[in-house]
Amino acid sequence: YVSGLKLIFSEVFNFLFILILGGLCSHLLDSILFLFIFCSVRGFSGGFHAKKHWICRATMIGTFLLILCAKHAAMLAWPLILPSIGGISLLIICRFSPIEHPNKYLSEEKKQKNRIRAIGISIVYLTISGVCLFLGRGEGMTVLLSLTSVAVLMLVGKRVNEKNRIEMNIA
Repeated sequence: YVSGLKLIFSEVFNFLFILILGGLCSHLLDSILFLFIFCSVRGFSGGFHAKKHWICRATMIGTFLLILCAKHAAMLAWPLILPSIGGISLLIICRFSPIEHPNKYLSEEKKQKNRIRAIGISIVYLTISGVCLFLGRGEGMTVLLSLTSVAVLMLVGKRVNEKNRIEMNIA
C-alpha cells in the first residue's frame, strides 16, 4: 500500500506542479493540454519509465518546459514543422506502440488494443493540432509538441529496455 500511495502522491505532485508552473508562466491552457494529451496517449503507447520517482518528475516537468520553450520558436515556422514533426511522431507511434515495461506484461490482445488506441488518439490530436494552427491558435503547437514528446519518450523507453535486456543477458 505504501508504494501505491507514493506513486499516487508523485503523480498528483507532477500534475499540480505543471499546472502551477503553467499558470505562473501565463500558459495554464498549455499545461492542461500537455497533461491531457501526454497522459492519454502515453497510457496506450508506453515509453520511458524512470526507476525513481524524482527522475519521473524531472522528466515530465522538463518535457513540459521544453514544449513551452519550443512552442514560441516553432510557431514562426509551423507550416513547415507540422507535416514533418507530426508525420515522424505518428510513424514512431505506429511502428513501436506499445512499448512494454519489463514489469508489466501485456497479452497480444492488449498490445493490439493499445496500439490501435494510441494510433487513433494520435491521429485525432494531429488533426486538432492542424486545425488549431490553421486558425492561428498557438494551442495547436502545444498539442503537436506534446504528441511529439510521447513519441520521443517511446524511443527512449525502447532503448532503455533494450539496454536492460542486454545487461541482464550478460550478468
